[in-house]
Amino acid sequence: MSEYHFLFGGFVTGLVMAAPVGPVAALCISVTLRRGAAHGILAGLGAALGDALFAAIAGFGCAGVGVLLHGHDSMLRLAGGLVVGFVAVRRLRETSTSTERMSGDDPPPRICASLLEPMLLALGNPATILTFAAALGALGLSGVDVSPKASALVTVGVLTGAWVWWIILAGVTSRFRGPSPPKATTLARLDQFVTVVLALFAGYLLLSGMLPLGAQLIASGL
Repeated sequence: MSEYHFLFGGFVTGLVMAAPVGPVAALCISVTLRRGAAHGILAGLGAALGDALFAAIAGFGCAGVGVLLHGHDSMLRLAGGLVVGFVAVRRLRETSTSTERMSGDDPPPRICASLLEPMLLALGNPATILTFAAALGALGLSGVDVSPKASALVTVGVLTGAWVWWIILAGVTSRFRGPSPPKATTLARLDQFVTVVLALFAGYLLLSGMLPLGAQLIASGL
């Protein structure tokens, strides 16, 4: 297969994986409305880097990643729930501060926060690697004879495709933002909504991780 096959296949995979509306999209929209289009694009880069990391793990270790994750799925979900919960707590603190201030005089936007929070959130669901492994298998990246160059091309494609989607989303969202941020009350409500979405996602990951572990403990006790 040609190099373009892996690069374009990775691009389409990254675009399709990023497109569904979920916690990461809600966070990127919030960042764009509060801090501007540039920070929204930066937040999208963070999310795309998280997807690219999963694609790299799935691509370079495709032969054994499914077996490895299948045996540790519960622990991975617990770890992901803790990571997403950490992001939710950070958003809750920011929301509380904004509600108390209730003015448009926000502190200077933090570049690191705009980049890292979406990346942590994207990494908060390690089971996504299985989805990438299945998608890359459809591209021919399966077995033990996968070349590092092909895996690298797919990873670059995933990064590019995912980031293109987040750039589009930030651009569309910035149209609703206008030249200045919305009112403080609107931003506070949006932040509260995003925090609730993140908290629910964290709760889902923690619960889906604890239930199988609990069942295993009960079974071993019997």
